[in-house]
Amino acid sequence: MPMQRRGVDKEEVARAVLAALLLVTIVVGALLWSSFMSGGSAKAVALLIRSPPTIVAGTLQDIPVEAINGSGGVDRTRNDTIKISLDCETARIRCKSGPDRIWSKEVTVNLDEGITTIEFYAPQTERIVINATWLKGESPLLSHSITTLLLKFRSEKTEFPP
Repeated sequence: MPMQRRGVDKEEVARAVLAALLLVTIVVGALLWSSFMSGGSAKAVALLIRSPPTIVAGTLQDIPVEAINGSGGVDRTRNDTIKISLDCETARIRCKSGPDRIWSKEVTVNLDEGITTIEFYAPQTERIVINATWLKGESPLLSHSITTLLLKFRSEKTEFPP
């Protein structure tokens, strides 16, 4: 007695392939979604200048610069060397501590546990661009620039603090 061969139902095959594709799409989508929502890496990816949008001219201002991760948190493992510079007429910056406390338009500093602070002084009203650029360290960090505006004098002093 000869065996009868059943024909392959093309509609069933198409459904099985479609179901497999749908399952793969759901799994890949879930993996991508979880990677986007994980909150970023703990490793630093960029520099961030934390300066107020306006500063009163004639006052001394501390400006922190941080190595931040994908979540915006400080990466405390970073001790990189960075350059902070100004694009302006009269404002100047200097290192917050150490022997090299000379007022200039550019300083090179090391991050200490992901943070450094510079002192900023502007004797007159002007628009200032502050730039932070990575020079060397564990891995490159994206640069950051901000523009700040200086308001009118609060005092009559036009000399840089000692």
